Amino acid sequence: SSTTSSSSSSRRWTLPPRRTSTTVPSTFGVPPGSGCARPSAPPPAFPSHRDAANARERARMRVLSKAFSRLKTTLPWVPPDTKLSKLDTLRLASSYISHLRRLLQDHSLDDAYVKTASLV
Repeated sequence: SSTTSSSSSSRRWTLPPRRTSTTVPSTFGVPPGSGCARPSAPPPAFPSHRDAANARERARMRVLSKAFSRLKTTLPWVPPDTKLSKLDTLRLASSYISHLRRLLQDHSLDDAYVKTASLV
């Protein structure tokens, strides 16, 4: 009885055999333009939604690229002709911001030290 249940459970998960066509449609002997091929649609007179979306995406990428270029030029340790990836630019910008933050913290500590030293 366990063999019957195991064989029935294995049959439950088998896929039906694939149906394959043995005949291949042929266009041999059919004159061109006789309607066998799908007719191509005429080009639209106005841009499609896809074209408009593509144009918006290109404009967005242009703005993003200019922003990365501007960010790269503000980094002091990078020569202007250096080619950086966007990720490298972001990493360098992040480390530069951290460096500036440390400078400000050190400067504020120096100011506090000067004030307390002058009171003594």
